[in-house]
Amino acid sequence: MESEEIILVENALSNAFKPLPLPPDEIPDDDENYPVTILLFYQYIEPPWNDGEFKVAHKTVLRIAKENDINGRGRIAPEGLNCTLSGYAQNIRNFCSALRSWNTIFNETDFKLTDGVPYKQRFKALTIAKQKELVAYGLDGVKAPSLKHNSTEHVEAHEFHRLMQEPNAVVIDVRNAYETAIGHMAPPAGGAEFIDPKMRNSHEFPKWLNAPETKEKLKGKKVLMYCTGGIRCERASALLDQIEKTSSDFNTEGVCMVRGGIERYLKTFPTGGHWKGKNFLFDKRLEQMPTSKSEEELSTEVQSSCCICFKSWSQYRGGHKCSWSKCKVPVIVCDQCIAKDAPATTQLLCPLCVDGHDLRSLPLPDFVGDKRKLLEAEGAVESACDHTLKVRKRNGLRGTTPIGHQLTKKRNVHHCRATEVRALKCCWLEYPDLTSIVTFPGYITSNATEEGVRCSTIRIRLSCEGVVGVRAPDTKTAWTTASLDKEQKC
Repeated sequence: MESEEIILVENALSNAFKPLPLPPDEIPDDDENYPVTILLFYQYIEPPWNDGEFKVAHKTVLRIAKENDINGRGRIAPEGLNCTLSGYAQNIRNFCSALRSWNTIFNETDFKLTDGVPYKQRFKALTIAKQKELVAYGLDGVKAPSLKHNSTEHVEAHEFHRLMQEPNAVVIDVRNAYETAIGHMAPPAGGAEFIDPKMRNSHEFPKWLNAPETKEKLKGKKVLMYCTGGIRCERASALLDQIEKTSSDFNTEGVCMVRGGIERYLKTFPTGGHWKGKNFLFDKRLEQMPTSKSEEELSTEVQSSCCICFKSWSQYRGGHKCSWSKCKVPVIVCDQCIAKDAPATTQLLCPLCVDGHDLRSLPLPDFVGDKRKLLEAEGAVESACDHTLKVRKRNGLRGTTPIGHQLTKKRNVHHCRATEVRALKCCWLEYPDLTSIVTFPGYITSNATEEGVRCSTIRIRLSCEGVVGVRAPDTKTAWTTASLDKEQKC
């Protein structure tokens, strides 16, 4: 019998721009026999750090971690930082606070904390490796699609859950195939279509996304993306957004990713929600499971099997890998086959190799060319709006400007496709250091009060016909408007 659905909405919310949750009272930070806290986080930097800033960042992160007795693994690149760390509960929180104090960009970081992890599952050493990019997509440097211009919506776990029930949607698992094998989203009957790209590594994702058959599957659909903690979806969704904006014959109904990834989704839905199986983890825990789901229920969801005896099995143990020299992904070997010392590892093949599945021969998108098209299109927009901006500034855009009265919420209003640019002749203007309250009647978000949203930046969208949109980046939400009453500082 299936468990009754439990939804803990408070667990879905990001702690970006908020105080970190207090450590559990019952877990002291001075006893080696007590549980530890696991911390997952990432933060992209755009524009990227220069060489000097990169060196300082690497040294600073190492120093702060050592000062707080933090161990774990991380990747640091000019484009940002991605870490999985462990330590005592208060020490982990001190580390996060120190990052925020060192560089305010980390105020927008969503620190994902799991308290009460057994001490034996802690990391025993600290490694922060220098890399060209945080996720090995092959999108470093000039090839990286912009995250700031990415139109993808970040939605909370409970909203993502609802979207999976929509029939005109697809759900893409942005992880590697060996991760998907032991657990993945399973939208309800009549809901979204589940898509597994069947990748050996992230480097294959751009090739899969650029394939004509992939674009055909996504065309006209609401595209939902998820991964372990969110970082892989950031660049993956930005790449899809860039391909869409620079294509004349490829359009989706919008793209969104679940904030906090599977990790946050399973904490929001302790009985599993639309998730089936286990979440593959890259730390000593090895996997994450719905906390309120019974072993009996979990056993019925196993779809993976031992690559030797083909018995239903869902644990990666022993470090076994595919024997094909161009693959080498982890493979599943059950306890019985390990105990029997079954065929040597040189004979093991992963399911992708058994099926002859290979994405390596597919062509890559034109990263640099597409990015250039997008920048040129944005330049055309700004040029087309130049006259309008001058007129509106002369007419009092600076200071207090009454520019309307009615608001209507609309997703992706800020999305200008390259093919629409010349017709729309509109753009977003960004006004930093805005301290006034922006009032959005009838629409309250997690970052809002009853009066509205307080944000560090507000974007006003202008066209030759006047103001046509407002966006508050801190809330990842946009509004269309004929006009908006607001006190503006420019």
